[in-house]
Amino acid sequence: MPGITNPTLEDYAQRFRKLHTGRSQGAAKPHKPCLLLAVIELAAAGHLHDNRIPYGPLLVEAFQRYLGAVNPEANPATAFYPVWHLENDKFWHLHPKPDRDAAWARRELRHRSAKFLYDNLDYASLDPALHRLLLDAQARTQLRDTLIDAWVPLERRAAIREALRCAEQEQDWVFRVLCGTRVQDVSSEP
Repeated sequence: MPGITNPTLEDYAQRFRKLHTGRSQGAAKPHKPCLLLAVIELAAAGHLHDNRIPYGPLLVEAFQRYLGAVNPEANPATAFYPVWHLENDKFWHLHPKPDRDAAWARRELRHRSAKFLYDNLDYASLDPALHRLLLDAQARTQLRDTLIDAWVPLERRAAIREALRCAEQEQDWVFRVLCGTRVQDVSSEP
């Protein structure tokens, strides 16, 4: 985090509350918070021990579930947007595939797509301090609650918290039923 040598849990909670989100019809778009909820889910499931977050089915499917739970009207095939734009919040870092450095350096807005990410992105990572926090169950819960309180509409919070409780008990099917989500094949993204 710029200007902070040893960021704390509260520093990251504050950053999560102040994510730079786009707006649609006067409301903040939930895409970045939903991506972070998906990353927190991956950490809870033991998929983030090495701080490498691949853009693939695990991440995209979790993102789609959260997006559908937070805003059932949102287009679920948009995971690549927050993957790109979360980098602007300075704790999310994108790493190109080793043989794709030149393509990555030339990236332009018109080339930003799921296909470009699949072809050129090796993985995303978090600040090391944030990664360590996500490996701790108590810190992870606090950051997850911060995202929910800051970004999930009040009328959806109880349902998403119940769904999260069920998901943490490895009852993913309950999460899907409670949230009424729409999960698409990630290869169908634009």
